[in-house]
Amino acid sequence: MKTLPILLGFALCLTLASCSSITTLRTKEIDASVSKINVRIDSLMQVIDSLKFEQNRNASRLKADMADLNSKISEQGDKSEARMEEINYRLDRLLGIAQQKSVVTKSAAGSSAATAETKASLETEALYNASRADYLRAEYAVA
Repeated sequence: MKTLPILLGFALCLTLASCSSITTLRTKEIDASVSKINVRIDSLMQVIDSLKFEQNRNASRLKADMADLNSKISEQGDKSEARMEEINYRLDRLLGIAQQKSVVTKSAAGSSAATAETKASLETEALYNASRADYLRAEYAVA
C-alpha cells in the first residue's frame, strides 16, 4: 500500500510535466504565429507607406500640371480678348468710314442719295457680316 501513493505521485508528476511541456509548445507556436503576423504587418505598412508616397508625388504632379494649364488658358484668354478688342476697333473704324462715305454721297448725290445710301449701308452690312463670319471661324487675320 505504500507504493500506491508513490505511484499516484509519480503519475501526477508525469501528468504535470506533460501538461507543462504541451503548454510550452503551445506558447512557442503562438509566439511564432505572432512574429509571423508582425512581419506581415510590417511588410504591409511598408507597402502602404510606399503607396502614400507615390500618391503624394502624383498629386504634386497633377497640381503642377493644372497650374501650367491654368496659366496657358489665362494667356490664351488674354490673347483672345486682345484680338477681339482689335477686331472691334477695326470694325468701328470701318463703320465710321462707311458712314462718312454715305454722308458725302448723300449730300453730293441728291436724288440718287437714297440709292447710294442704301447701297453703302448694304456694303457696310455685308462687310460687317463677312468680318463677323471670319471671326467666328477663327480666321482672325482675315477678319
